[in-house]
Parts: sequence; structure tokens; C-alpha cells
Amino acid sequence: MDEDLYAAEESMEVLAIDKRGENMTNWETCPGVESVPGRLSGAWVFTGTRLPVSALFENLESGATLEQFMEWFKPVDEWKVRAVLQHAADSLKAPVPVSSLEDTL
Repeated sequence: MDEDLYAAEESMEVLAIDKRGENMTNWETCPGVESVPGRLSGAWVFTGTRLPVSALFENLESGATLEQFMEWFKPVDEWKVRAVLQHAADSLKAPVPVSSLEDTL
């Protein structure tokens, strides 16, 4: 049973990363973020800021709370932070086409 759980976790990690090692989440459909060519090399940022979306996940991974993040980065509205988290959660629910699996292996 533990081996099956480990294999499932390992598979999920592979699905979350494409061949370039980047997250496969489609941020184009997420309200509150934008990618502007020439601004931070086109990285996804919170709308109207130069703060990369990745900063949210890096801070949370380091143990920060949502309240701390919003205090530290005041230009970011709470609804944008919550929209990003909801979008990321929803993207994990999306089915992955078999052809995508073959491309990542």
C-alpha cells in the first residue's frame, strides 16, 4: 500500500512539471495576474504590480502565512492572492491528457 502511495505521489510530481521544469498551470485564465512582455521577462505577476506570482508560493513554502504575505506586499489585493491560490488548486483537479504524460516521460 505504501509503495502505491509513493508511486502516486511521484506521478503527481511529474505531472506538475513540464519538460523545461516549469509548472504546467495555465495562468492565462486566472483573474488577478498578467504576463507583460518586457516586464520581468514576461513572468506572471499580480495585475498592476511587478510582483511575480511565484513569490506567493515561495513565501508560503518558507512558512509565511497569507496575512504575512499581504502585509509584506501591500500592493497586492487579497482577492488576487485568493484567486491565484484557487486557480492553482483548480489546476490540480484538471485531467491530464495521455499525450501530455508521454511527453513528460
